[in-house]
Amino acid sequence: MNIKINIYICCIYVAACLDSCSADRNKPEEKAQGGSKTVAMPEVKGSQTFFLKTFEVKNEQGASQGWGYDIYIDSVRTIHQEVIPAISGVHSFKTEKEASLTGNYAISKMKSSGNFPTLTIEELDSLGVTK
Repeated sequence: MNIKINIYICCIYVAACLDSCSADRNKPEEKAQGGSKTVAMPEVKGSQTFFLKTFEVKNEQGASQGWGYDIYIDSVRTIHQEVIPAISGVHSFKTEKEASLTGNYAISKMKSSGNFPTLTIEELDSLGVTK
C-alpha cells in the first residue's frame, strides 16, 4: 500500500513541475545574462519606429566601463546591450561611436529579418568594433 501512495505522490509532483515549466513558456522571456536583457521580440512591421540610444556603462563604484546601446521599437525598449555581442568575455564597447555603429547595424538587421539580430565576429570586424 505504501508503494502505491509513494508513486501517486511522485506523479502529482512531476505533473506540478511540468505544469509550472509550460506556464513559463507563455510569458515574455526576460533574462539577465552578461549585462544583456532580452524580451520577447515584437512583430516587426514596416510602420514601426526604431530608435537607438547609447549609454555609458558604469561599475558599482560609478567608474566608466565603456559604452552600450538600447534599441527601442515604438518607444518600448526591446534590446539593452551593455556588452559586445559575439565575442567571448564581458566587454563593453570602447567608444560611443562603436556602440552606435553596432546598434544601428542591429536595427538594420531587425528591419530586414523581422527578428532579433544575430551579429557575427565578421560583421563586428567590418564595423571596426573588434579590430
